Amino acid sequence: MLGVDDIVTGLVVALLGIYANGSFVADEVLWPGLAPQPPLPAIEGDKYVAIISGLGFGGEGEAGADALAVQMMVDYIAGHLGGSQDIAHAASVVRVIVAGNSFAPIAPGGSTQSGSSKDLTTAARELDAALVQLCSAVPVDIMAGAEDPAQRMMPQQPMYRCLFPNSSKLRSLSAVTNPYDASIEGVSFFGTSGQNVDDLWLYTKNEEVDRVQMLENTLHWRHCAPTIPDTLACYPYKSEDPFLLTETPHVYFAANQPEFGDRLVRDEVGNVSSRVIEVPSFAATSTVVLLNLRTLECEPVVFNVNA
Repeated sequence: MLGVDDIVTGLVVALLGIYANGSFVADEVLWPGLAPQPPLPAIEGDKYVAIISGLGFGGEGEAGADALAVQMMVDYIAGHLGGSQDIAHAASVVRVIVAGNSFAPIAPGGSTQSGSSKDLTTAARELDAALVQLCSAVPVDIMAGAEDPAQRMMPQQPMYRCLFPNSSKLRSLSAVTNPYDASIEGVSFFGTSGQNVDDLWLYTKNEEVDRVQMLENTLHWRHCAPTIPDTLACYPYKSEDPFLLTETPHVYFAANQPEFGDRLVRDEVGNVSSRVIEVPSFAATSTVVLLNLRTLECEPVVFNVNA
């Protein structure tokens, strides 16, 4: 049985059935299924990718991350915080992905939620300082998000490097697009700042479908954002669709979500597998996700300043 709350507009599907008495009776619903996938490389030793989202610089309360938690996170990744095991983890981090909403929501007139016209400048300066510390230790990719000072239509182009003048001088910083598509140590990554899942969430009433399941569904649909352009703005495309998943990534994430969640998705014969990750907002949860490139296992690291 195909439930109306399990699907959204914009999907391509095949229906198997019979036509009788002026009606089509569907016996089976056929989805595209998981796309082909390149083989997972053999990686010697544990190497990690850290995924962070929703830093919310310039925000107050839940709109922005705790300054101490941010500094603890930066020190942890740079190898200046924790015990010997934590330092060993940090030394094995080969990439940091800052997956959008690095700024707090911007109000009309160019200020952040707290209302001062200087807030955006201050937020950019604080973000730049944090990026300098991160980029001094490990390569960093920074994506634009729905709340960042960037164009809003998907796919979002890289944020202007003038927003972070000091860190942008470092070769270890890369401003990248949203969706994010990259190969790290031969492991394919595809992810968004979360707009696709947030939009899907608006059109479901099925309490059994969580956000990780929604993300998995888009893999089976082979389209990361099927509600584009109906309810999620995008650039007009005439002859191509940049949101099609022509290959199944080894790692597939949606950032700026309410909580952490993950799942290993496999096809029926086990030839294709993908680690699906719900990356939580750092401002709301003080959580970073560490993914092991060798095993595709991931874990949340929480920086609880009240502990």
